[in-house]
Amino acid sequence: MSKVATDRPSRKPRGKRAPRAKTGESINIRVTAEEKRLLVQEAGEVGISKYVRKRLFEGGLRDRDALREIAVLHVLGRRIRDLAKKTDIDADIVADTLGDICAAIGGLTVDLDDASDGALAP
Repeated sequence: MSKVATDRPSRKPRGKRAPRAKTGESINIRVTAEEKRLLVQEAGEVGISKYVRKRLFEGGLRDRDALREIAVLHVLGRRIRDLAKKTDIDADIVADTLGDICAAIGGLTVDLDDASDGALAP
């Protein structure tokens, strides 16, 4: 390999990243492959360490997706309120909005059932 002369300036050398500051003690536990898969799946983007700490010491995590669905339900509820104030409402618009609300409630119910391991299921 020979170097080819170019007109581009050479890259600046990158320095090493500063070592991560230790903020606490480390605990290692053994889990099966299936347990690790479930842990990674449940932790999601939060990360295993933060997920475990939140579950053990703070009583749980806020599910961002569930909170988003609740926000969507809030917006849909306002749409229904606004539609109810109008006298010249197209029935298709009301039906579409009610369908959106039913779908959002159904999705939220499934998520809550999954989060509570079916404890809320009838």
